[in-house]
Amino acid sequence: QSTWGKKTAISMPVSSSFEHNLAPLIQELESYRCFNIELSNARSGDATMNRAFNDRVTVLLPYSDVLLRWEVILSGNCPHLPPDFIFVDEDTPFAEFESVPGLLQWDYSNRYSLLNVILQLRELYQRKQKLLVQDYPDERLQFECNTIQDIPDVEFHLSTTNKGEACISIPLQIDLLETLRARVSVNPKEADSSSFRYPRLHVKFELHSKAAPQVKLAFPYWCEEYSHIVKPPVWSAETCLFDYIPSITARVNDELRSAVQSREMRQLLCNGLIKLLGCPMEYENINHKKIAFQLDFPPSDKKADPYMLLLSLSHQFPREPPSITLSTLWLNRGAQREKRITGFPYSPRWPAAEMAQQLRDTIEKELSIFARWARERP
Repeated sequence: QSTWGKKTAISMPVSSSFEHNLAPLIQELESYRCFNIELSNARSGDATMNRAFNDRVTVLLPYSDVLLRWEVILSGNCPHLPPDFIFVDEDTPFAEFESVPGLLQWDYSNRYSLLNVILQLRELYQRKQKLLVQDYPDERLQFECNTIQDIPDVEFHLSTTNKGEACISIPLQIDLLETLRARVSVNPKEADSSSFRYPRLHVKFELHSKAAPQVKLAFPYWCEEYSHIVKPPVWSAETCLFDYIPSITARVNDELRSAVQSREMRQLLCNGLIKLLGCPMEYENINHKKIAFQLDFPPSDKKADPYMLLLSLSHQFPREPPSITLSTLWLNRGAQREKRITGFPYSPRWPAAEMAQQLRDTIEKELSIFARWARERP
């Protein structure tokens, strides 16, 4: 059971269901961290169903604003044969066998072989999509492509499900590992990957239309919660990508710096409360947005009733004050009671230690009032 009472399913890795000589290939897909590769529908290709292990799987691969769905078909009987691929939802081929070095030099004993093939195929897919978008007969789309031709690692996508749309995905030059002062452990290869290190701007154009495009920010999976914090600037009628990119880059930088300062202030406040109130019952110690304590009233009384203090901090903290909730922890004594505390002394300019002290004083006062109120209610 995870924090705050939410149950999480414990599932075995997909690789555990594969043939022993194929499992290392799948393990490398599971552990790849430059972007999040999802695996599903592991199955066996043995029509007689006599095989106990799997040798094929569905791969969901992030690209631009979509997930590419590729079927990977290995052979448990002949692992030395290179894998086959079915590119679901693709109506035009984008790669020949001879253009993929990893297939020509397939070696199943090298655990990185399948990962290398998939990355090579993804690169070929990116090249094909770039040509499709740049050559599409739409004056506005061609203009936008020309303005960003010097930006590296742009991902283009001409939708096959909605043939009236094209998406351009641009990496914003904001080093998230540095800006967020990230506490994630990364190896040098991952740290150099733009998909791991930089946020992306997805701009989806309606073809043969002058309507404003749909704009969306996408963050790497390890910090995707920040995508809900930053609001992209409005795209006006005069806007083009060349002008929009510096504008949104500056805004994202400012918002992320504020978010990091908020997170560090939340951590300092939680640490201060722990010093004053003791060990917490529960503590979300990654973003420091929730912390709960058990409080006894009357204090230092063996017959004291237990109460719970829940403190919630938003990403706007310290501009927004904490949310304080007191609740009963009684067992077999009727319904649980709770009360949110408002109107307490607070200033966003206080240092964290002073905030913690002021909050403790408020809680001690409010707890005595809440305890009497909770006992008197039927």
